Amino acid sequence: MNVRIFLSVRDRAACTLGCVESLIETAPDAAIHIFDNGSERDFPQLHLYYGRWLKAGEVAQVVFNRSAAMPHVYWSKNWAWAQFLALMDLLPEAEREYLVMVDNDTVFEKGWLDASLQVLNSPQARTHGVQVVSAYDGVPMYESLGVESFGARKADVRTKLVSRCWLARYEWWRSYDVPECVPVIRDGATDYCPTDWWYWTHMAERGERFAVLAPALAHDP
Repeated sequence: MNVRIFLSVRDRAACTLGCVESLIETAPDAAIHIFDNGSERDFPQLHLYYGRWLKAGEVAQVVFNRSAAMPHVYWSKNWAWAQFLALMDLLPEAEREYLVMVDNDTVFEKGWLDASLQVLNSPQARTHGVQVVSAYDGVPMYESLGVESFGARKADVRTKLVSRCWLARYEWWRSYDVPECVPVIRDGATDYCPTDWWYWTHMAERGERFAVLAPALAHDP
C-alpha cells in the first residue's frame, strides 16, 4: 500500500520541524514531499532541516518555489499542490495509491495513518459517501452529521472540514480540477481561494463527505 504525503511550507521553522519529525516517526513507510513556497525569514534554519532529512533518506523530495517565480500567485499552497499532482501523474499507479495533503502546523500521533486508511477502505465509507479522511480535528469547527462506526474505528462525518490533513485516493484527487492559486469570486466577491472551500464546494455537488477520526490522532503544535 503506497502513501505519499504533500507538505506545504512557508516559514514557521519550529512548526515544520515538529510536523515532519512526527511524520517520520509515525509514518515511516510513507514518502514525504516538501514544497517550500517562498520561505524567507526562517529559510536558513529550514534549509538545514531539509538537508538533514534528505541526507538521512527521511523525506523523498524538497521542492523550492521562490517568491520571484510566483509573482501572481495569491495562494501558494494551491500552486504547490498542482505541482505535486503533476509529479504524481508521472508515477506508476502502484506508487501513488493514496495522497495526503498536510499543512506544516500539524503534529501527528502514532496510528493516525493506519486508522485513516481503515476508515477510508471500510464498507461504511461508501455508505456515508466518505471520500476524504482526516486525522486532525480543529478550528474552525464545522457541523457534524454524527459519529459513525467504520469497521473497528469511529469517525465524525461532515460536509466541511479544514484542510490540515486530508487523505484520499489518487483517483479521487484527480477527479477534480486543481484549486485556483489566484483570486476567485467567492460568496459574490473577489477573494482568495482556500483549498478546503474549493473541494467541499464541489464535493457537495456529488454528495461526498469527510470523516474525522474520533478521537483525532493529529493536533496543533
